[in-house]
Amino acid sequence: MDISISGRHVEVTQKVREYATDKFSKTERIFHDVNSIEVILKDEDRKKHCEVIIHTRKDGNLIVDVARDELFEAIDVAIDKCERQLRKLKEKRTSHRHKAVARDTGAEAEE
Repeated sequence: MDISISGRHVEVTQKVREYATDKFSKTERIFHDVNSIEVILKDEDRKKHCEVIIHTRKDGNLIVDVARDELFEAIDVAIDKCERQLRKLKEKRTSHRHKAVARDTGAEAEE
């Protein structure tokens, strides 16, 4: 999984880069079909923005945008939102499969 971190009107220090890489690398534990993650850090309107684009193999892209006063706080909230979206996507995939299996076994039990 590739994680790219860039900044717009913000200097991305080594500390910020390591922090974001460490946090976003844990998302692979939740959802295994992540191809790459783009993290874009911005400084706009006196707020620090953290925009995250997660490219998945089968399900397209997930996009999260968070604005906070502090950069590390924006990264933390973005991580939480990404994990929530990935869990929801994983649940959609797995629950859909289980419902199909349950219908097949239920039809056989009635006969």
